[in-house]
Amino acid sequence: MILVLPMGLLIVGAVLGIVLLLLGVTRKNPRFVGWGEILLGLDVFAIPMLFYLGEASDASVVFVPTAGEVALLGLLTFVGGMFTALGLRNLMTRNS
Repeated sequence: MILVLPMGLLIVGAVLGIVLLLLGVTRKNPRFVGWGEILLGLDVFAIPMLFYLGEASDASVVFVPTAGEVALLGLLTFVGGMFTALGLRNLMTRNS
């Protein structure tokens, strides 16, 4: 049985998103740009969530987030959501 780690999938998704974004910008294709932005937005959202859920689920340590960590998580969640919304907008335009 092959074990697939979620962080590896997120890293592959980020690399694929960057490649699609660069391909779309160089070829002026809004469809590639949209898919690249969606993948990057989902990765920017999911990577901090995965880290903090891993920290919170560790039974041997009490996890108490600081105000800076909460602010960073909120900022990255907002940026990830905006990237995803921008990618969806690029996909939904008529000239894509």
